[in-house]
Amino acid sequence: MIGAFKYHGKTRLARPLANLFLEGIPALPRLDGIVAVPLHQGRLRDRTYNQSLLLATQIGRALNLDLLHHTLIKTMETPPQTGLTRAARLKNLRNAFSVNHPDRIRGKRLLLIDDVLTTGTTINESSRVLHKHGAQCVYVGTLARMV
Repeated sequence: MIGAFKYHGKTRLARPLANLFLEGIPALPRLDGIVAVPLHQGRLRDRTYNQSLLLATQIGRALNLDLLHHTLIKTMETPPQTGLTRAARLKNLRNAFSVNHPDRIRGKRLLLIDDVLTTGTTINESSRVLHKHGAQCVYVGTLARMV
């Protein structure tokens, strides 16, 4: 399902996948907002949608959280992480993210959503940038973890 959602345009799967996510998570701490891992504009143009944003939208509605859209942005177009070694993934994403509106996240407790966690590089780099720009705490949620 995740592959069909991510790579084959099956965007209608966002709601059922978000519901599965919500069923599988433990009790959450108090949160102030939800952020999706962004795609670079070039990748977004090619794919036409950001699967993490679709998930974050559904999860945010269910949890009554503000979606902080266009806050975390991907400023560099990078090759897909798929197939890269851990070291190459780290290098690939270094300085690829930025925060557009630091005032929107300063002192906030955020839930960061991505579709799949492989090595954790994307989530780690995104979290690092959110913390650097003032987020108090960043919790991470993904649909699946590759092992």
